[in-house]
Amino acid sequence: MKKTVKRVVSLGLVLVLSFSMAACKKDGDSNGTTKAKESTKKTLTYEKPSSVTVMWDGTILKETEEAELVTDALYKAYDEAYGMKITWVRPDHSKYAEYVSQAFASGDVPDVLMLSADNYATYAAKGVLYDFKEDWEASDIREDGRFSQLALDVIETYYVEGRNGELGLYGLPTVRGNGCVTYVRKSWLDAIGKKAEDIKTYDDYYNALVAMKSTLGKDYVVTAAGYITNEAPYVNYLPEFWQDAYPDFIQKDGKWVDGFTQPEMKAALDRLTKAYAAGLLDPAMGENGTSQARNNFIENKAGVVTYWAGTWMNTLTVNISNKDKTFALDENGQGDVVALKPIAEVGKYFERQGPAICITKDANNAAGIYKYFIEPIFDGGAVQSVWMYGAKGAQWDNKAETITFKGKDYTYAEGQFHFKLNKKASNWISKNNIDPLLAFCSYKEGQDPANGLENITTITKLTRDCQAMFDANSTPAPAIKSTSVVSAVKGEIMDKRKQLAQQVIQGLMSYDEAMADYEKEMGQKVTACLDSLNEE
Repeated sequence: MKKTVKRVVSLGLVLVLSFSMAACKKDGDSNGTTKAKESTKKTLTYEKPSSVTVMWDGTILKETEEAELVTDALYKAYDEAYGMKITWVRPDHSKYAEYVSQAFASGDVPDVLMLSADNYATYAAKGVLYDFKEDWEASDIREDGRFSQLALDVIETYYVEGRNGELGLYGLPTVRGNGCVTYVRKSWLDAIGKKAEDIKTYDDYYNALVAMKSTLGKDYVVTAAGYITNEAPYVNYLPEFWQDAYPDFIQKDGKWVDGFTQPEMKAALDRLTKAYAAGLLDPAMGENGTSQARNNFIENKAGVVTYWAGTWMNTLTVNISNKDKTFALDENGQGDVVALKPIAEVGKYFERQGPAICITKDANNAAGIYKYFIEPIFDGGAVQSVWMYGAKGAQWDNKAETITFKGKDYTYAEGQFHFKLNKKASNWISKNNIDPLLAFCSYKEGQDPANGLENITTITKLTRDCQAMFDANSTPAPAIKSTSVVSAVKGEIMDKRKQLAQQVIQGLMSYDEAMADYEKEMGQKVTACLDSLNEE
């Protein structure tokens, strides 16, 4: 059997490998083409496509009642910035992975699509994505100084194996992955005489949960969107319970093992089983979606939820204050939400790999799509601004005007960056495809419409402080690696892990029974996966 080169995805690892160019790239120069910076002995030239079809998660670009005010304007802004027609396909966020799978199964695939980090590795191993490693390594933007070294190192983690074991770059992140922190209702902590800084260990955490349930007489304390989530890093919604357990293939002492069968997993399931039996966990946790978990926290049904750092600290705080004026914000914007630093047993919160923007292998003129659609996302100018801020005049502006929001007038001078209000005037339209807090790439001098984060008034001190706390207390999630064997069965294996974990936690099956079932149903598939991962 021919052995393939294996690569463990890790920060800071630099790869310099050659790859034959796709048929739509040509050597030399020609009229009407863009020449990339030479990093090999060949100069790459590209033909600009007339249109590109893009499948994107529906959290942005939704045709709702905002369509005529925002979405249509945003489509137009993209077309104008790119100088070509962009057709957007926007499946619902909660079903996005299913739509992607169906698209590949039917053969009706877009030119470009967004993939979560684990799905990215899986589809790369299936051989259905275009490898633009050579395009990236020959590009001007890679070496123009606007990417920090950390950003370049993170991009190196996106080099993964293709169908035949070749190492390639099949996608680029548009933003940092970010991660989750544990939020607690301050009023619940006050009720038991505790502060966020008092929660330093698992015993502190667990005892606080018990005290909150007893003191407040609540049905449960902790809510979450599932015990094991659908995407890596899988355990980010219950970090205090999972600690060092990880329900996926992981590396131990230089060898790939099944984290679901490791001793750490038993200890984690024991913690969760105990907490469930004590009535500390939302009984519907196994079926919850993210919106339900958030609502439980906002509606004061739960006192603890672990969710995304930064913006969500402010969003949860404001939503709680709007719902109950008892929790009005103070002069610093602080309300009834506090964020916990990771407990000692967790050590660091996980930062996930961000979603990757990819080109499908059979897209017409894939190289041209890279050069004229992917690369401009990081142009430090007009295209990057649309990705980060949206459409001028509809989502943001810098003209002199006064905007009345919730009874308060906000006056902006000519040239002062500011976001606009939505159609109902109920909120600022500040959420876009690139979060300025998580951006990879800086602007060219004088090209940032906002002229720096400090001028974006919708990014509150609460948001900045929470993001800074996460940044100082986070670490990259375990490496994601896939092979053709893993990609074929990982979904089935993960479904079984989630099913068995829930049954153990809810007392419907013992740990030993679950492991016996797992070995019986998944043993051969797990072994095949580990053999492929550990092949030298």
